[in-house]
Amino acid sequence: MATPFLNYVASEFAKEGYRITSQSDTQMQLVKPKHFSCLLFGVLLLLGILPGILYAILEQGKAVLLTDIGNGIQSVSGSKSRFVSYEEINTGKSRKLLYDSNKALLYIMAGILGLAILGSLLNLPKTPVDPVVATVQAQEKATQNSIPTATKTLIPPTPTITYMALTNYEDFAIYKDKYKEKYVSFTCKAFHVLDDKQLQCMFPDDKTSVFIVSNDSYSEIYEDTQILVKGKSNGEHCGTNLLGGQVCAPLVVDAIVQKQ
Repeated sequence: MATPFLNYVASEFAKEGYRITSQSDTQMQLVKPKHFSCLLFGVLLLLGILPGILYAILEQGKAVLLTDIGNGIQSVSGSKSRFVSYEEINTGKSRKLLYDSNKALLYIMAGILGLAILGSLLNLPKTPVDPVVATVQAQEKATQNSIPTATKTLIPPTPTITYMALTNYEDFAIYKDKYKEKYVSFTCKAFHVLDDKQLQCMFPDDKTSVFIVSNDSYSEIYEDTQILVKGKSNGEHCGTNLLGGQVCAPLVVDAIVQKQ
């Protein structure tokens, strides 16, 4: 399964028309099909031979290899290689990896158009700048630059806990190491309620007890109350009985206790 950062960057490429052709845990191969517009090519030729030729060269099928190298994502397309760190991805800078020929063509066209407009403006008489207006504009620009931009944080999915239903209570009580760190569920009858987070209960076989430690407080649970317990087995809990002897019982922690 690909890493969360790799999946996120691949989704950004998908918005630009790329399709995933193969993938592994740390790599994805993407391809953007050819999308050549004869109409656009003709219009660009009318504007000039150079824009038309550039469009024909740039608008080709593109292949990109994305690799998660441990501290960021690297993209390789032909002889071009780009890298964006995890921190940059979290701050919305993953689009630096994109290879967009359409944007390159637009920039070239905008540059040509800008030069034409600039040439026209140079022939116009200059208008003096009002110093008051210039000061206000400078203050507005400084205020806009001081506003922080929102960051994008990738949150990993919360893992799902699967509980194993206990049926052999004696086995659970004797071979505690076999069940240690495993999540279990069972029903039992409370017989020693210490407080709103700790209690002892008896399994349905009426000869095996278990000590329960709950994460959250419970209520209306008393002696002989039937309860459903879901939690993590954690070895055993030992204490001293009324006669001064030591007694031990299986221990279940991080428990969810529900009255039945």
